[in-house]
Amino acid sequence: MIVSGLSSLVTVAQTNDADAFAQARAAIDTYHDCNSADTALDSISAERQTDPTWIYYKAKTKECKNDLSAALSYYKKYQLVYPTNAEIISKIGDLEYRIQKAADAAAAAEAERQRQEQARLARVADVSGTWSTRNCGPINGRAIQLN
Repeated sequence: MIVSGLSSLVTVAQTNDADAFAQARAAIDTYHDCNSADTALDSISAERQTDPTWIYYKAKTKECKNDLSAALSYYKKYQLVYPTNAEIISKIGDLEYRIQKAADAAAAAEAERQRQEQARLARVADVSGTWSTRNCGPINGRAIQLN
């Protein structure tokens, strides 16, 4: 009786995994619904998450969510199983390029931000020639005098 109970639990888990995987495939392939696909893939049992097809769809989902580093990681795991798959080799190259371009753009933006901050600090520090005694009126009812 215990064995048949375990057997039915395994069957239910497999059915739930199959349903979740079908939902994930439809969400990503048909509707491009990244979040639903990711949720469905995460609901699949850990045992089934080592399946190459799960890894492939997890990579597609992460790419869809613009999580390029995670997508690259999953595609590389998939490539370990299918090392000569031209689509995956191309996808890995594309993601590595996009990640590098994003890093370069972030570095350039940071360098520009720092340049602007240094220019601002230089303007604040250089107050020579900016003070004049002309047109100095009273402040709070009192005259001011600059020496």
